[in-house]
Amino acid sequence: IIPNEEATEFNYSADLIPTGVITGISALNNVASEQLISIKAQVVNISAVKVVRTQYQGTLKKQEILIRDTASSIKVILCKSYTETLTLNSTYLFKNLKVKVSRNERYLNTAKDVPFQFTETSPFAQPLVDVNAELASLVASTINGKIIGFLQINNSIGCKDYSNC
Repeated sequence: IIPNEEATEFNYSADLIPTGVITGISALNNVASEQLISIKAQVVNISAVKVVRTQYQGTLKKQEILIRDTASSIKVILCKSYTETLTLNSTYLFKNLKVKVSRNERYLNTAKDVPFQFTETSPFAQPLVDVNAELASLVASTINGKIIGFLQINNSIGCKDYSNC
């Protein structure tokens, strides 16, 4: 402390997980957004790859997967070259996934600035959490939208009574 200067106290989070320490999915509820984490989990669901056009990054490939461990499950979004790299029902050690929070939903994402790493590992010895309800909600989800324009419209003339055509 510099003489004549006051010490300033500040609160900090004890919930931060040190880089490289493997954590469970349920522990992610207390982790700050944007933190990099390492986790062991099984891949339960893999969506089709979507091509997304963005304003700043151009066209991107994106794929959603659902992972689980013995206590919980969470969605992971794989981007770019990481799509189509994981196998359904395989267990992996994931490194450098970023915790994201959007619209009160917590999920994991591959980071732009740090390479995502994954290694297939031995399955869990304990029973894993049942995610059938979550999978059903993903399949039965509703998408609401608004039409803001048309790219092409076709017009054809038809007759109800063939004798008048």
